[in-house]
Amino acid sequence: MLAHLFYSLPSSYVTATRLGLLMSIFHKLAVALFAATLLCATILLCATTATAQTNWNQNFGSGGFQNRAGNGAAYSPPSYPQSSYQPYQGPSPQIGSGGYGGAGQSSPYPTTSSPAATQPAYRVAENVGPTATAPNVQEASVPFSTPPQLEAPQLEAPQLEAKDEMVIDDCWCFEPGYWYGPLWSGSLELGLNAAKGNAQSVSIVLGADLKRKTGTHTLSLKADHARTSNRGIDSQHNALGEVRLDRHFGDTRWSLYTLGTLEYDEFKDFDLRLAASMGLGYSVIKNDVTTLTGRFGSGVSREIGGVDESYVPEANFGIDFERELNFRQKLVIKVDHYPDWGNWGSYRIVTDAGWEILLDEEANLSLKIGAIDRYDSTPNGRKANDLNYSFVLLFKI
Repeated sequence: MLAHLFYSLPSSYVTATRLGLLMSIFHKLAVALFAATLLCATILLCATTATAQTNWNQNFGSGGFQNRAGNGAAYSPPSYPQSSYQPYQGPSPQIGSGGYGGAGQSSPYPTTSSPAATQPAYRVAENVGPTATAPNVQEASVPFSTPPQLEAPQLEAPQLEAKDEMVIDDCWCFEPGYWYGPLWSGSLELGLNAAKGNAQSVSIVLGADLKRKTGTHTLSLKADHARTSNRGIDSQHNALGEVRLDRHFGDTRWSLYTLGTLEYDEFKDFDLRLAASMGLGYSVIKNDVTTLTGRFGSGVSREIGGVDESYVPEANFGIDFERELNFRQKLVIKVDHYPDWGNWGSYRIVTDAGWEILLDEEANLSLKIGAIDRYDSTPNGRKANDLNYSFVLLFKI
C-alpha cells in the first residue's frame, strides 16, 4: 500500500517531497504505536484494580469482615455470661472486747490477726448455673484488624529518548525543529578600518560561518562581505554566500553533498552569479586532529546582468582541509574548481583559507587571518583575479 501510494504521486513532485511524505507517514505510525502502548497500559491498570477489588469482596464481603471459614457470614464478637458476685456476710471476727466497730457488728473486710483473714472478702455466689466456657477465639479470629492497603502498580509511560538525529534528519526540510536547537555551532566575524582627515576611507569586513552537524547530515552556511569606500566612493564591494548539505553514509568515508553559491561584485562585468552542484565526497583523512575530504560533482551556473546570461554546465572538484595545530590554533582551507563541461579552458577557482588563533577561551574570542581568492578565466575585459585578505575578530557561538 505504501509502495502504491509512493509511486502514484504526481510526476511533478521531486524525490525529496516523496521521501518527506513517506517519512511523515512513518512518523504518524510511530505516534499511533505509542498511543496504542499507552492504551494497553491503561487497560492493564484497570484490570489489576478490578482483580484487587474482587479479592477484597471475597475475603471481607460488602457488609463487614468475614471469618476464615469463608461461609460469607459477617463476624460478630461472642457474648460471655457474667457471674453474680455478692459480698461476704459471715460473722465478723472479734478483736478484743469491742472488736471492729463494736460487738455484734459485721465487717466486710477481714483482719490480718484473725484466722478468718485467709478467707476472701468476696466469694462467687452459689447456684448460678453451669460455668460458661469462652469460645475458641482461634476458630473465629478476625483475619485483619484493619483493611489491607492495596496499592495499584505504578505504570509509567515509556520514556522516549531524544533521537534528534534520526527523526529530524530523515525529513529535515519538513521539520521546523531542524532550524534551531543545541546542534548548531559556528562563529561571527567582524573587522573594521577607518581613516578621516586628508584621507577619508572606511573598510568593513563581516562574516558568518554556521554549521549544524548530526549523525547523518551536516548543514553549512557561510557568508562573507567586504566593502571599502574612499571619500564616499566605493573602491571595493563584494559578497560571497554558500549553502552546503552533506549526507553521510553511516560509518563509511563516503558522503553525498549538495552545494549552492551566490557571488556579488560591484566591479565585475555581471551583477550576480548563481551556481548549484551536487556529487560525492570521500574523506581521505578523518580523525580528531586532521580532516581531508575530496569532492567531485556536477552542476550549472548562471551570470545575471552580464554579457552572457545563459546556463553553463560545470563540473566541480573540491578539497576541504582542517588541521588542529594545537589547543589554540586551527588552519582551514577550502578550494573549489569549476571547469566548463563544454570548454575545459574556461573555468573558475574559489579558494578560502583561514588561520584561527584563540585569544580568550572563556569569551570564545579568536583572531582570524583570512584570505578569499576568486579566479575567473573569462573576465570579459576585467582582471581575472580578485583577492580579499583580512584580520578580523572571531566570536564563537
